[in-house]
Amino acid sequence: MQEELFAFVCPSNIEQKKDTIWLGTLLGARAENFFRKSGWTDIGSHRKGEIKFEMNHKDWQARINKPN
Repeated sequence: MQEELFAFVCPSNIEQKKDTIWLGTLLGARAENFFRKSGWTDIGSHRKGEIKFEMNHKDWQARINKPN
């Protein structure tokens, strides 16, 4: 499931060092913990009650090169 989500939200742009991608989730939602554990960086609030996370190429590389 986790790999399927990353395949969806991490398009080739991040793999080619072109973009930083971000997403938001509600504070306290199960997704919040999932994104933190998956290497996303909390960059503050996005909208009322939401946390904004981002991932850049460096973070992506660290995640895919991390030993299982």
